[in-house]
Parts: sequence; C-alpha cells; structure tokens
Amino acid sequence: VGSSGFTVNNVLIADNNANGCVDAILIAHSKNVSVVSNLIQGSSDRGIFFSSNNTFGAIKSNFINLCAGIGIQVLASDASIETNTVNNCGKEGISVTGTGCILNGNRTSSNGTLTNATYSNILINADRNHIVANQIRRGSNANLPQYGLYIQTGTSNNVASNDMFQGGTTGAFL
Repeated sequence: VGSSGFTVNNVLIADNNANGCVDAILIAHSKNVSVVSNLIQGSSDRGIFFSSNNTFGAIKSNFINLCAGIGIQVLASDASIETNTVNNCGKEGISVTGTGCILNGNRTSSNGTLTNATYSNILINADRNHIVANQIRRGSNANLPQYGLYIQTGTSNNVASNDMFQGGTTGAFL
C-alpha cells in the first residue's frame, strides 16, 4: 500500500490469507493504516512491514508463522502492535525501530530459527515505546532466539507485565 509521491490514508487490510509471499503485507507512504486479522505463512522475507514514512498505523490480531525473515517489522513511529501471534520466523518475531509505539498482548514463540542464539523474539531499537503484557517463549526448535525481549538501543521505554518465562537461550530480557 502506498508509493512515493502520494500518501494513502485510512485504509483497513483485514481477513486475508497470504502464503509464500516475499513481504506478505508492505505498508509505505501511509497514515492510519490498520492491518487486522490476517493469516500469513511462509513468507520468504517479512510477514508485515511498516516503513518509516508511515504514521499512526495499527497491526492487530494477525497470525504469522514460518517467515524466513522478520514476522512484523515496524520502522514507523506511533504504531500500535497488539494481540498478534508470531511464531517460527527466521529472524525476530517483532522488530521495532520507530518511536512511541505500543506493543501490547502479543504472543511470540520459537523465532530466530535461522541461526541459534542470534535473534530475539522481540527487538526494540528506539525510544519511548510501551512493551506491555506480551507472552514471549523461546520454543523448542533446534535454533532458538537469544533473548525474549532485547532493547538494543533507546531510552524511556516502558516495559511492564510481560510473561517472558524461557523467552530466550541467553535470557528473557536484556
């Protein structure tokens, strides 16, 4: 959705089944786009990708499984990422580099299957994000995530009430 030169506003992408795509859902140059209740399996790169030129997006209640890359990648600021299930992705389950995002009620498990103890179920590289009430598990694949939740860079991130029991091989949280 979206292209340079114009902006797409107020779009709902819902109830789709995407199997075997490169990037199943890619959002660029958009405002107020909601990606809701989609089933995404077997993407050769990302399941859902919100580029940095988006604002106020919502990614909610999607099921993402077996992506070769990242399940949900958000470069945009002020996005809401809620109640998604992301399993068995090659790299991170959820990766956020936008500021002011909300990650609430997501379930991530068995991500980082590409290389053992290298990736994380959830990776944060930004400021002022709210990471609340997520369930994070390392799973039982041969290759497991290094961390359940890894805040690599950023300040003023709020982390509360997450269930990270056995979230990663090195630790649940860093």
